[in-house]
Amino acid sequence: MIPIEKYLNALFEKYTQSQEDFVKKSDRLEEIRMLLEMDYRDIDLVEGQKYNYAVEKLNNDKFSLFEKWMYQSPVHFQKKRQTVFDEWKIEYEKELELAPITKVLDQNGKLILNAIIDSPMYPIFENLITDWEQIDFKELAGLAGKIDFYNYLEKENNEQNLQTMKNKQSQDKIKWTGNATDLISLFYDLHKNGLLKCNKSQLYRMIVDNFIDKKGKDFSLSYIEKLFKPDNEGDRSKKRIDLSHFL
Repeated sequence: MIPIEKYLNALFEKYTQSQEDFVKKSDRLEEIRMLLEMDYRDIDLVEGQKYNYAVEKLNNDKFSLFEKWMYQSPVHFQKKRQTVFDEWKIEYEKELELAPITKVLDQNGKLILNAIIDSPMYPIFENLITDWEQIDFKELAGLAGKIDFYNYLEKENNEQNLQTMKNKQSQDKIKWTGNATDLISLFYDLHKNGLLKCNKSQLYRMIVDNFIDKKGKDFSLSYIEKLFKPDNEGDRSKKRIDLSHFL
């Protein structure tokens, strides 16, 4: 998992700029444009090209300023972040229809990690830089979306590994092909009559760790505990083995 949330929370809480800051910067760019027009009032062709280049740069700077200020808004930032996450997830889900999940997880994990590292905002995040002038908030939102997808894949991978481990453990367990209630009731009777010397929690764990039901599923610990309560005789099996011969 890549922990980006703490950095973003601090950034938006303390280091974003106000509308007043934006207006000042915007007005300053407009002042520069007006001075430029005065300097190039009477110009020839060569000077005109320089003027056009300077004006274009000023326009780009003004657009970049507006875009930066807009994407420092949590609403626009989160929208861009979600869009990037969704784009990656859609492609991932398409690939799942064509290849095994382990292969898709591995391939997408490598791709998204490279995309994160290649982001120009990754060094900014990695070094916890909060200088407003150095941050491209639109690009940072994209990075956050990529990190969200990477963390999503990590969670999916962990769940897949856990399921694989559970499946392996289930293969080593004894399958009870009868009714689950019958087996639990049998162990209840064995314990109640003193034929099994252990505490109830040990017995619960022994059933869960060593048996699966006829569908291959683990026994529910809460269901075992319920059937072991003395007052729940009505819930226990009606088919019982007579243990009096073993006492």
